Amino acid sequence: MKLEEAFQYTLIKSGARANEYELSISWLEKAAVVIRCNKVREGMEPLAGHEDFSSFKVYMSDVGLYSAKNNNSHISILGGTIGETAKGALTENYVAQELRANGHKIYYWESNNRAELDFVIQIENEIIPIEVKSWKGTRSQSLDVFRKKYDIGKTIRISAKNFGFENGIKSVPLYAVWCIIGK
Repeated sequence: MKLEEAFQYTLIKSGARANEYELSISWLEKAAVVIRCNKVREGMEPLAGHEDFSSFKVYMSDVGLYSAKNNNSHISILGGTIGETAKGALTENYVAQELRANGHKIYYWESNNRAELDFVIQIENEIIPIEVKSWKGTRSQSLDVFRKKYDIGKTIRISAKNFGFENGIKSVPLYAVWCIIGK
């Protein structure tokens, strides 16, 4: 299982149930080995009131741990020869780590398998959807779907592009994710 996908207990063991593994996942989370990212059913405040505890993603709390677990070579990462899927997963894990380090409770959102938004955070009474791109790509269909559905003003795209503002989307470069300040 790739870490950026929704967690499925059946991938651990056929017929596995949440009650068998929830304690272990909770322990890993409390030990700061993993970061849990629950799904939200609605993009409205408070996000915690719309949490779907049955669907979540698990990220490693450190991109070094993530890379070691996936046997990502530092040479391929630094040399830019890592595959696009692996690069995307590594980037998403990095963003989860940075958002969590800044005190954000992170969520993700999806709409009937039509759109999936990487992260949704809440700062005070403001809901902020975040799309993550590992390159300079600017198409953010899921961000647009979420923004229109919930009439959201502030949206963020994290990518290899520099700071900017275009079509109602604030661009934040990967190196500056720490600038998205929490509470």
